[in-house]
Amino acid sequence: MDLRDRLLGHDRWTTGRLMTMAKGLSDVQLDRDFDIGHRTLRQTFGHMIRAMELWTGLMAGTPNDREDMPTSVDDLLA
Repeated sequence: MDLRDRLLGHDRWTTGRLMTMAKGLSDVQLDRDFDIGHRTLRQTFGHMIRAMELWTGLMAGTPNDREDMPTSVDDLLA
């Protein structure tokens, strides 16, 4: 295992933990507006997954720029 694999693995694990903890939140809570970043927890999670897919794909030489991101926490975890 090289350093890149270790860092990506840690990022995947911590993101998964955050999303697992958020599974019990209601839609109202996930979509609560904050005056920072991506505005809601749901949008922040979507951004995190998109960024992980994009950068992992770029490092692997298989870029992925999909726009259609799932919105439920369970789908994002998958």
